[in-house]
Parts: sequence; C-alpha cells; structure tokens
Amino acid sequence: MTDKSQNSKKTPGAKAQRDNAREHEDHVLEDGVFRLENWLPYEFSRIANRVASMLARMVTERFGLSLNAWRVLAVLNNEFPLSAKQVAARTMLSPVNVSRALSQLDELGMIKRRSNAADYRQVMLTPSKKGQAAYHEVVPLSMAIEKELLAGLKGTELAALRKLMASLSDSAATRLPETRDWRELLGGKARAGGAGRAKVVKKST
Repeated sequence: MTDKSQNSKKTPGAKAQRDNAREHEDHVLEDGVFRLENWLPYEFSRIANRVASMLARMVTERFGLSLNAWRVLAVLNNEFPLSAKQVAARTMLSPVNVSRALSQLDELGMIKRRSNAADYRQVMLTPSKKGQAAYHEVVPLSMAIEKELLAGLKGTELAALRKLMASLSDSAATRLPETRDWRELLGGKARAGGAGRAKVVKKST
C-alpha cells in the first residue's frame, strides 16, 4: 500500500516554481506582451535616470563636467588613491568611459596623477583641491535629491527599503557578475534569431 504522506509530499523547489510562474504571469499579458512597468529593473532604471538627469544639469552648468566625470570624481573623493582599473570597478563604467572622464577631469584640474611607489607602471589618481571643492558643492544637491525621493516614506519603511537595497546590491554583485554568461540565466533555452520574443510595452514617463 502506498503511503499517502509520500504522495502528498511536495518536491523540493515546488513553491519556488509556483512563485516564478505567478511572477511570469504578472509580467506577460495573454497576447505575449511583456509588461515593462512590472519589471523591477526597469523601475530602478527610471528612478536612477531621473536622479542622474538632475545631477547632470548641475555638474554641467557649474563645472562643465559630464555625468561620467562626476561619477569618477565622486568615487575618488570617497576613496583615494585609486588606479583607473579600480575606478572602473567602483563606478561600473567601461575602461573607455573611465579614460574619457579622467581626461576631462585632468583638463579641468580636478585630479592629480602620480606613479605607484610599488609599481611605477601604474598611475594612481587623487582628487585635487579644485576637485574636492567641486565635490563638496554637489553633495548638498545629492542629499536634497534623496530627501525629495524618500519624502513619502515613514521611518520604518525607509529602514526596510535600505535593508532591501543592500540585499539586492549584494545579490546583483554575486548573481550577475560581468563574467556570467547570459545563456546560463535562460537555462540553455536561448533561441537563435530572436524567435519567440515577446512584444514590449513601456509606460510613458
């Protein structure tokens, strides 16, 4: 006689599979349209773009900096000296974009370069007094933007949000490294030629 408890026993990961299925239903309509507004990375991107746009207007008007140059300058003011490779890792910018940003900062006199005492082939970067002054001028706007963004949240909600963001940041770093093949995320089910792609509908900004 078969044990009913064994028949009713759920297979490992069954709940996760059901949750994934429900999540897929939330994102895709019956006609196969992908609901972009329900995709969290898209929402994160929209928020980040609005913040970046506000910052870009100030750093461009006040200092003639590109947004990438500002990102590099901000990193260097928080930690220095750094090599260009270390700057790229902290800003998530490509080596080419880092090189362009450093050239702009160099021309404006906002950074200083010196050889690494342990390896003269490596150039170390630090912010100049002018670069530090520019950074400290932009910080109040950065804080004001965050205050406006979070104005509608209660203390407990803000604490929960910060905890969740820290968790998501760690997850992105460990689960989505630049070295990971995108095909792995699809479980080897990638289709050649883009067959079977869902249509994408974006929410107006």
